[in-house]
Amino acid sequence: MDDYGKGDWSALVMYEEKRNRYFKQKEFNISDGDDPNEFMKVHDVVNAVTLKDDNNELVTVVTYED
Repeated sequence: MDDYGKGDWSALVMYEEKRNRYFKQKEFNISDGDDPNEFMKVHDVVNAVTLKDDNNELVTVVTYED
């Protein structure tokens, strides 16, 4: 017989815990012609965002695992 009542749910969550994860950031100035694409192809990228800096130049900040 089930120990769960009507509407009760259970879940099993499995994941791999990565230890010793270190994140680094690298900036690319798009307005100066820097291209982050080659860098992102060979690194474990966590996040990439393109913003305007104080001089209205486009800067891409890439966060990656070391």
